[in-house]
Amino acid sequence: MAKNDPKPPATLPGDQRTREQEQFFEEVSEELKQDRYAQLWKTYGRYFVGLAVAVVIAVAGYQYWRGEQVKAGEAASVRFAAALALAKDGKYKEAATSFAALGQDGVKGYAALARLQQAAQTIKAGDRAGAMLVLEQLANDDSADPLFREIAVIHWAYTGLDDADPAKMTERLKPLTAKDNPWRHAALELSALYAERAGRRADAIQILTELEKDKDAPQGVRGRAKELLAVLGKS
Repeated sequence: MAKNDPKPPATLPGDQRTREQEQFFEEVSEELKQDRYAQLWKTYGRYFVGLAVAVVIAVAGYQYWRGEQVKAGEAASVRFAAALALAKDGKYKEAATSFAALGQDGVKGYAALARLQQAAQTIKAGDRAGAMLVLEQLANDDSADPLFREIAVIHWAYTGLDDADPAKMTERLKPLTAKDNPWRHAALELSALYAERAGRRADAIQILTELEKDKDAPQGVRGRAKELLAVLGKS
């Protein structure tokens, strides 16, 4: 190369032109991404907004529902206590009426408890048939908690010992006599009493004998089984 030839411009790896080119491509890439996002938003944005609004409404609705449930529970508690106060004062009809109202429009748990109390106060008021009807309705209510339905069956069977149909009651008690049922021993005791009422003394004696020997049975149930066996002449 001749001395007087012009020198080529410097082309260092990090020169200004290279940096400008990199910046240009970054800007173009970013603009393309922005255009793409803009197009996506134009096409689908309303759905994202709708989803976001739906989520907010759902969360707000749930929070409102929870708040209303707490309020409803507190209100039901006050009404339940007021009805109990009436019962304590011997105003059984008024108490039964209050419990009946709570059983109709109270929150689920309180409603079932109120119906059980309604039956109890109705009996105290001298209306055993009315109490039997309340208990039967609760026992047959598929929307009620199974625990309350089973309690209703037990109370229904006890209340109807004098005149309820033995075959019907025995059939209703049968599921509760399963080994894993918490009402097993009470259901068996009632089944024995209904068997005796139906003239099936041998069945009654067999059930009572098993109850007396059952180490898992409450002491009171075992004691009554022994007494009943003595009455039946089998102990």
